Amino acid sequence: MKVFQQLFLLMMFTLAQTKELEKVTLQFHWKNQFEFAGFFMAKELGFYKDVGLDVDLVEFELGTDIVKDVLEAKSTFGINYSNLILEKANSKNIVLLSAIFQSSPHVLISLKSSGIRSIKDFKNKKIMINTNATGSSVFTSMLQANGLSKDDITRVEHTFDIQDLIDGKTDLFSGYSSNEPYALVEKGIEYDIWDPKEYGFDFYDLILFTSAKELKDHPQRVEAFRSASLKGWEYALSHIDESVKVILKKYNTQNRTYGALLFEANIEKELAYLNTTELGLIEKDRVKSIYGVYNLMGLTKNRIDYDEFIYKVTKQAFLTKKEREYLKKKKFISICVDPDWMPFEKIENGKHIGISQELIQLVSNIIDTPVKLVQTSSWSESITKAKSRECDIFSLASKTDLRSEFMDFSSAYIVTPIVIATKIGVPFIDSLAQVSHKKLGVVKGYSLHEELKKDYPNINLVEVESIHDGLRKVENGEIWGYLDNSIVINYNIQTNHLGTVAISGKFDHSVELAIASRSDEPILAIVLNKAIQQISEKEKQNILDRWVKIDFAEIVDYTIAIYVGLLMLGVIIFLFYREFILSRLNRQLNILVDKKTKDLQEINEKLDEKVRERTNELLTQKSKMQNMGEMVGNIAHQWRQPLSVVNLCLGILKHKRLQNRLSEDEFKKQIANIQSSTLYMSQTIEDFLTYFRPNKIKEKFNVNEAVNKALSIVNNLLYKSAIKVNVDVDKSYTIDGFKDEYVQVVISIISNSIAILESKKLKKIDISATRTNKIVLSISDTGGGIDEKIIDRIFEPYFTTKHQSEGTGLGLYIAKMIIENNMEGKIDVQNTKDGALFTIKS
Repeated sequence: MKVFQQLFLLMMFTLAQTKELEKVTLQFHWKNQFEFAGFFMAKELGFYKDVGLDVDLVEFELGTDIVKDVLEAKSTFGINYSNLILEKANSKNIVLLSAIFQSSPHVLISLKSSGIRSIKDFKNKKIMINTNATGSSVFTSMLQANGLSKDDITRVEHTFDIQDLIDGKTDLFSGYSSNEPYALVEKGIEYDIWDPKEYGFDFYDLILFTSAKELKDHPQRVEAFRSASLKGWEYALSHIDESVKVILKKYNTQNRTYGALLFEANIEKELAYLNTTELGLIEKDRVKSIYGVYNLMGLTKNRIDYDEFIYKVTKQAFLTKKEREYLKKKKFISICVDPDWMPFEKIENGKHIGISQELIQLVSNIIDTPVKLVQTSSWSESITKAKSRECDIFSLASKTDLRSEFMDFSSAYIVTPIVIATKIGVPFIDSLAQVSHKKLGVVKGYSLHEELKKDYPNINLVEVESIHDGLRKVENGEIWGYLDNSIVINYNIQTNHLGTVAISGKFDHSVELAIASRSDEPILAIVLNKAIQQISEKEKQNILDRWVKIDFAEIVDYTIAIYVGLLMLGVIIFLFYREFILSRLNRQLNILVDKKTKDLQEINEKLDEKVRERTNELLTQKSKMQNMGEMVGNIAHQWRQPLSVVNLCLGILKHKRLQNRLSEDEFKKQIANIQSSTLYMSQTIEDFLTYFRPNKIKEKFNVNEAVNKALSIVNNLLYKSAIKVNVDVDKSYTIDGFKDEYVQVVISIISNSIAILESKKLKKIDISATRTNKIVLSISDTGGGIDEKIIDRIFEPYFTTKHQSEGTGLGLYIAKMIIENNMEGKIDVQNTKDGALFTIKS
């Protein structure tokens, strides 16, 4: 019965929490794709929920007037093009919040076969483009700048189907550089892009906006939505693979492929950070410049008040009127700290220093309210002053039952594990229960004392005045160990107790540090929690990196040191013995030279043969090693998603365990997900090792499988370069030889093609096989072929047309050696009308 009551209360609490979220709507200006990934991730990762918003993301439907919907409050926020500037000039009362793309991906596309080679060739051509002036103004400007008018072209109503360009229903197609080119590459069609920014017309795109009324009535909601959206975009662009997977799973209404979304993502990341490191930047001068283009075209009616039109992030914008009035009345916030708890905090010469000082300074700037230090001589005194309300907040504190009686706590913003420091030489401790009977020091008043007593009622805790007092007592043998968080102990050992004290154990307990505020002013806790949400993870990490510069201390494992010493001694003895043997053999050899010249010549001949064989083996291995960097890149790419899955599963397990909501079924489910991901990662490594593992045993292997193995190894490079590969190899074809070396040959040829195709518009590789008396594998590309002056030399060792940092000319030489010397076959190359054709007969 009690369980059902708890479940009911949990359900009611969840419903109550949901009701507290403010409902807002964001209207997109097109269909779901990576173009809106930042908003998807902000919703999926709970960034909107963290700032109290329940956001409905609305996909575009033809006929939707986004500006009108926002002005009429049918949508709270909208996404649109730079034509928003024209809307404002025509008296639409809107506000620009952020420009996600610093440059528009909107371009005109023509086929190579159209014969269009310059903008002047647009004359008398059909252009599939938005028929209203607002939507096509940037292209109209580009035409006018090149001596053409709108009467020189024929506008065709947009169908948004690239097939119409392919079928000749239009000569030029207005689309996105991040979308349509991928579709043309997939079909093997060559094209040209006409980008307005190359002709001086560089507009913003993917602009987030709202109504002036929404900003006036709900300034904190506008700022909360804007900052959470930018946080989502920052995450999406730094976790592209994960974001693509989320879109494929939940938002893929256009049925796009992984490759298409990945292509779009990489283009749009460049546009988002073009000429800036600040995401969402929107500048007054740039907006004025775009307005000038519209004005020259005669499309504007009124001047624009840019200060009113472009949103400015103001301090306290995310706070309610009541919260701002509270801070204004309060004037300043008094703070108590631990006076001796570095690197977190310390009072030095009357000033607060350390990690917490920098974080509190950020909070102070965000809420535009000064913070004043209340000096104390110990943490116990700080607690006493907080109880008597002489200070309003603790900069860093852990929540406990006792403290909750007089303090409220923000969400934790630093989490660090508990460790134990002892004298050097103590064996590693993995359980606190092992040493709970020994004297263990804890600073007086720390939450750790209260928490440990709960879990270990009989633990022998000794209160000390400070961390220095605790570590000194460990050195003197007054206590056996000192307990604290890892960052603080490590810092103090390295700065004051190196060589006498070391970290000897790490436990399941961790310290979650938050800002604590006086419970008789609950509004202060709300304000501080909102302020913490405004601090990015990057800002927090930068502060930690400045203070935590020393790695955790590790226990010296003398057993390993002894083994290493013995191993080194063994190596030295071996080298001396080897030198002795070689000297003796040399003396014997000198005697034999005089007596058995003929035998020596035979030995030399055999030695030369072995040297040649060994040289060939080394060159082959060197060729493989040259590819290792790319292979490691592929492994990193293939591991990124399963590692994300493992991390997510572990996070779910930890979260539900902390809330006592981890069921047996949920545990098994997450463990199964982790096992599945690690199995995939294991297989990736096995493939990698198989490729680099020497194999000199002849075997009958399948040609199709060997080709697919080679493609899997260079798959990441093919995706990155948007190269299409067609494979037509009969699955029954087999060869008697060395499979791994055959795979290396195929990789060498494909790698050369990839390098050539990087700069080409049409990027395609065809692989096929035929059988006569032998299997003939053909690999051709559309790279334009090899210069006839050098085509006869490409199989020579160390011959290359690349810079020495990009290649040594061994790849194709090794390929020839493998096929012709090791597999008694033949490798050749010739030019076709499209590119190079390699044939491998074996």
